[in-house]
Amino acid sequence: MNSMVKRIGWLALLGGMTFPAFLKSAPLDEFLTANPGFDPWHGEGEVGLDMMNSAVDLFNVRGDPDPRNSAIGDYRGVHLRGGLALTRRLWMDGGAWKRKVITPYDNGESMTLHGAAQFQVTHAFGVFPAVALRLSGWRDSASEAVKSSRSSVVIGGNTVTSEQIRVEEPRDEQMQVDLIQTWNPSQSTSLSMFVSYGKSSVDFDRVYASDLAAGGLTATGQFQLTPYTFSNGVQGISGVCTSQCGQMLDFKVPAPNGQSVPEGLNIGYESDYYQAGGMYSWLSPQWRARLGYRFVKWNRDVDEAVSQMGKAVIDTNHFVTGEVGYKPPFPWFEHAGLFLRGQVMMNQFVGEIPFSYNAFSAHKFDTRYGLVTMGVTGGF
Repeated sequence: MNSMVKRIGWLALLGGMTFPAFLKSAPLDEFLTANPGFDPWHGEGEVGLDMMNSAVDLFNVRGDPDPRNSAIGDYRGVHLRGGLALTRRLWMDGGAWKRKVITPYDNGESMTLHGAAQFQVTHAFGVFPAVALRLSGWRDSASEAVKSSRSSVVIGGNTVTSEQIRVEEPRDEQMQVDLIQTWNPSQSTSLSMFVSYGKSSVDFDRVYASDLAAGGLTATGQFQLTPYTFSNGVQGISGVCTSQCGQMLDFKVPAPNGQSVPEGLNIGYESDYYQAGGMYSWLSPQWRARLGYRFVKWNRDVDEAVSQMGKAVIDTNHFVTGEVGYKPPFPWFEHAGLFLRGQVMMNQFVGEIPFSYNAFSAHKFDTRYGLVTMGVTGGF
């Protein structure tokens, strides 16, 4: 992983784009449990610092640093998570994340929101587990993403080559349902397993290409690209110059051989996904340890275009997350504790930031990544 592209591929929307807004989502499903274990109107929360840099990457998860600047690909941020038991069976939780990512061009910031409701259907009894159903939603967004290097992509059979591509307001929204089972082998240990299904939508406001070539024509300036249908029903691409215009102010290029042009121009699309995993936890009066695993599989509308462009479809990911918490023996830690958490993923952020994956960037996600989080947790 010597190149900058591999080091920051997980934050590329269009294969090398910089993010004035970066974000993470789908938080910590590895730690799902059917029995949060709180009385009504009690719960817990945490504040954490999230980071990845050479100082915390003790096992060289990301590979060799970028030769130009070892900070490229680093990020740091803060998050707030919490949950509340409304009844002995009904649990609500949510969280917010703010991140800053270092790229070769600028720093990116963004906010991510997540919320969920969980109902415990049965209690654990003998060898039978507690069973819970959970419904959650999460959303990612960015103000814009800009690719400032020359690139080519096939849209509706036409190859579009541009010196710069800019996408305004890229975003995604997910809804997910989980079935969770939790066993308690002893008073201090628990084992949870879960399966999930979710629907995802990726969208954006506008996309611009600068100094482009498409369908045998060349145009100077920045053009807003949109799908277009000619009077004879043939689909194509329309471009309207918005700044730094040359002689051509607009154009319309038909798709060859009657091919269709996707409404989302291979940036916006619909998908669904499946995931499964589990967690083992151990608890004592002063210590808590958790180890979780999650596998996720995506089915995306855009992956057909990814294959047609000769790129490998990356539609799975594996997550392993471990955590150790400690409650110091001091009066001000009566209801609080400290924790250290680490997470490793096989394909950097596939399934965590859905809008960052599309036909332009799919080949950037086949590398490993990791996170380290430290913070304070408390019950109430």
